Amino acid sequence: MTFKGSLKLTYFETTHDHCWINFTREHDIIVKVLGVDFTNPQSQSFNAKILIVGKDLWKFISKLKKNRYVEEVTPLEISKRYAAYDLRIRYHSTASEIVKSARGVIIDFRVEDGKEKCKVLIPSSVDLKSILQKKSTLLKYCESDLSSYIDEMIELSLSEKEVDVLKTAYMLGYFDYPKKMGVRDVARVSKINTATLLYYLRRANRKIISSYLNRIENRCYETYEFLE
Repeated sequence: MTFKGSLKLTYFETTHDHCWINFTREHDIIVKVLGVDFTNPQSQSFNAKILIVGKDLWKFISKLKKNRYVEEVTPLEISKRYAAYDLRIRYHSTASEIVKSARGVIIDFRVEDGKEKCKVLIPSSVDLKSILQKKSTLLKYCESDLSSYIDEMIELSLSEKEVDVLKTAYMLGYFDYPKKMGVRDVARVSKINTATLLYYLRRANRKIISSYLNRIENRCYETYEFLE
């Protein structure tokens, strides 16, 4: 059975009044949303796991705990450079809620400069743009089919051996200019012959370059529809 055209790749940026994401506009901070949990249908709130990075980390967390839409802030892991938290957030038309109601799946979700920036898979029949415009301030929006996303997944599927060889070559300075070590030296350290090493290196390089060029030409991030 085929589902051709049943899903579309969508990228959008939104902002909301009084939401905790607005604090990222005031501070040097980036928030990566690691996961969202809506498993309690009786609740008027949901859980979100977030990773926070930036020099204003602690100032941001202090404000986060005081936001009226954030019911709980539970630390998961804390260091000098970053912090991971589990948040309990009240429903108020966030990007996560909107995507869930539209039967979408979040692929990438980060918050910075007061904006929610989401890359999602959504059913082709859903007019997500209209929904976002009704429930939030929509700043950027674009859609594309799944071909570029699938191509990127396939092209960047490096094998374990390709990753090992690439990592060894990089660490030994094979890609430096001038080279710190030649291909024979890298092959000796990798304990494989020179021809095999070159084979793995070229396969890995081809996948990475192909993926990069594909993203320049097709990826949603590079084809924003700017909204007035």
